[in-house]
Amino acid sequence: EGLEFSPNQHHKAPALLPLEELTGICFLYDNSDKELINNSLQTTVLHLAASLPKGLCHVIAYDPIGLGSNLISLSNVSSKITGGSILTDSREFTTALINVRNLNRTVIQKVLGFKYKNLNLVDYNKENDHQEPYTILALSDFPNNYTREQFELLIQILKNGRQAGVYVLMSYDTEFVPSSLNGREEPPEFYRIMDSITTIYRRF
Repeated sequence: EGLEFSPNQHHKAPALLPLEELTGICFLYDNSDKELINNSLQTTVLHLAASLPKGLCHVIAYDPIGLGSNLISLSNVSSKITGGSILTDSREFTTALINVRNLNRTVIQKVLGFKYKNLNLVDYNKENDHQEPYTILALSDFPNNYTREQFELLIQILKNGRQAGVYVLMSYDTEFVPSSLNGREEPPEFYRIMDSITTIYRRF
């Protein structure tokens, strides 16, 4: 507010991510800006992780297409934050998603409980000396090489993630064309994920 913009001048302003209101961010891309968007995704994850208190951030990164190359900036982050290397195996990622879904349930039932049932983990951590960590899911190139099970798990995680301190940051390939599964089943409506997450796209 209050800024005056002149023709042919470019201005930058900081983008703020209010954790109390955030479920996640979906960056849309096509082939012309894939690298730019995946770099933006990584930068956002690193800024978000750096803004959280030491020891209160756990990042789970998954790159099913580039075998880690699309999220390479996250590979140099301490293993105490990332939990190890960037995931590329579909089965390992499914297990990770199941664990995060179960974490949501544990935080809501055991950590927040009745006292904080209408609040979230951000509120809890502000009021308590013992603080619980946040979880960031950093996902590249969705929905390429993502399964129906993983998609449904992500929908479940997004439904309660904000309350439990779990945030999904992902890049979405707008040129992805779903195909039938073995010719017998309708493909998942992957675009539905954008109903549950803040979506960012380039304006030309």
